[in-house]
Amino acid sequence: MSYKLHIQPEGLIFKTSTFIAEKGSVLHSGIYNRELTSSMAAGATLVGLGLIFADSIRLSLYFWGYLLTAFVALFLAFRYLVFRDPLLVLEVDKKAGQVTVTTKRGLCKRAQTFPLTDLIGIDMGYSVSEPQNPDGVKVVEGIALQHFTVIPGFGQPTEFYTLRLLKTNGEGVVIFATLDKTVAESLLKDLQDALLWPKPEAYN
Repeated sequence: MSYKLHIQPEGLIFKTSTFIAEKGSVLHSGIYNRELTSSMAAGATLVGLGLIFADSIRLSLYFWGYLLTAFVALFLAFRYLVFRDPLLVLEVDKKAGQVTVTTKRGLCKRAQTFPLTDLIGIDMGYSVSEPQNPDGVKVVEGIALQHFTVIPGFGQPTEFYTLRLLKTNGEGVVIFATLDKTVAESLLKDLQDALLWPKPEAYN
């Protein structure tokens, strides 16, 4: 499940890591992902430190043990602090009459709060993301073919279905993005049932 939805009489809490409707990179997630990025960052950090302190390094069994421990520690630090999965949390408090949307991407955290009465609806949108670097796609496909590997769907346009909170001032806040229309429709119904019927004005 790409999201968690907890509905209570006094409100709801919705969490998801899929709320960004974009390809991000031409590289396929199976090839280039946060684990690989974290490994590369950890390795680069150790190489940099090795160049700085090259004169004081003495190769031994202890050294390789320390090096492995340092790599694991740096990998975990990069993975869960720097390259961690994005997270969106939607909190609706009927008692307080407010909606809070918090997003976390990397080390950045952003929160916006507005009155529940400003929420007038939720809609589902549709968009198509085209590959931004066709030449890069061809290079990766060529490398994959050299290894007798085929990456299904790689380099093809990607269809996204998004859910947005609609506010009285005309703004829309995207809270969910998925490739599966059925999932988007199911979540849309659950949120509409929980938030919009009865209308926000009736919560007070």
